[in-house]
Amino acid sequence: MYEAYIVGLFPREDGLVIEWKRYEQDPGHEPAFRNALASSLDKVVKLQLDAGLSYVHDPLIDWHDLFRPFTHLDGVELGPITRYYETNTFYKKPIFRGEPTYPDGFIERFVHAERLPPNHIRISTLPGPYTFCRLAEFGGGVDPVDVVSKILSGAIGDLLGLGYGFVNLAEPELVYKEPDDSLVKECYGRLRAFKDAIRLQLFFGDASRVLDLLESLPIYGYSIDAQFTDVSLLDCPKKHLTLGVIDGQNTLMEDLDQLKAKIAEFAEGCPYSSLGLSNNVDLDFLPYEVAVEKVKLLGELYRRVAG
Repeated sequence: MYEAYIVGLFPREDGLVIEWKRYEQDPGHEPAFRNALASSLDKVVKLQLDAGLSYVHDPLIDWHDLFRPFTHLDGVELGPITRYYETNTFYKKPIFRGEPTYPDGFIERFVHAERLPPNHIRISTLPGPYTFCRLAEFGGGVDPVDVVSKILSGAIGDLLGLGYGFVNLAEPELVYKEPDDSLVKECYGRLRAFKDAIRLQLFFGDASRVLDLLESLPIYGYSIDAQFTDVSLLDCPKKHLTLGVIDGQNTLMEDLDQLKAKIAEFAEGCPYSSLGLSNNVDLDFLPYEVAVEKVKLLGELYRRVAG
C-alpha cells in the first residue's frame, strides 16, 4: 500500500506577493491582502485534492520560515537574517532571551485548519527539535532542549487538538553533518507522548548514515531525501518510511517511469504495509508555477505505483 503527500512550506503566487507588499506599505490595504491570502490558501488545498494525495498539508504560505511563528512568543526575539544551509534562502534566527511560556492555542494563529477539508486527514510541518536547537540562539542560562521541547510539545498538542492527523518535523541538521546522538535522543525523549503522531523529514544529507539512530527514536516514521540517499542501498527499516523522490530544489520535472521502477525495485526487496512518497525539501524553494506542477507530478506518480 502506498500513500503520497507534500510537506513543508509552499511558495506564494505572484498575485499574493503583490497584495502583501501593498499591505506592508499601507495597512488600509489589509482586507484585500486577507482576501488574496484566503484565495491562495484555497488554491493550494484544491491542488492537493485534485492531485489525489493521501493527506492535505496546511499550505503555510504566510510563514516566512519554519521558525518565524515562535519568535512571537514572549522571551524570543527576531534575530539576524541567516543563510539556510547551502541554499539561496534565508531565515531570521530566533534568539531566546528567556524561557518562554507556550500559551494554549498559540499555534492556531498561524495555521489554517478552518480552510482544510474536514473529511481528509490534515497534516502540517514544524521545525524538528534538534534542528531548532542548533539553528536558534540561546541566551545565558536558557536550556535549549528544555525550552524547544516545551514549545514544540505545546504546538504539536495544539495541532492534534485541531484535528491534524500527524506532524512532520523538519530535521535537516540531523543528516547535514554528523549528529550528536545523545542530544537527538534527549530532544525526542521529551516528545515521547506524541511518538505515534511524529514523522521526521530528513534532507540535505545522506540518511543511511543515521538509520540506527532513527530506528531508536520514539517516532512513527521518517522520510529520506532521495537526492542524497541511495534508496537501493537502504535496509528495511521497522518504522514507517517515506521516500522524498520529488526534488523541491530542481525545476526539472522527474521521469515518472524511472521513479516508478526505482520505487518498485525497493518495495519488492523490502515489503511494506505502507510506503510514503513525497517531496524531499520544501516546495518553497521553487517558483510557484513549478511547485504546482511538482504536486501534480507526485499525484500522477502515486496513481502509477498504486496501480
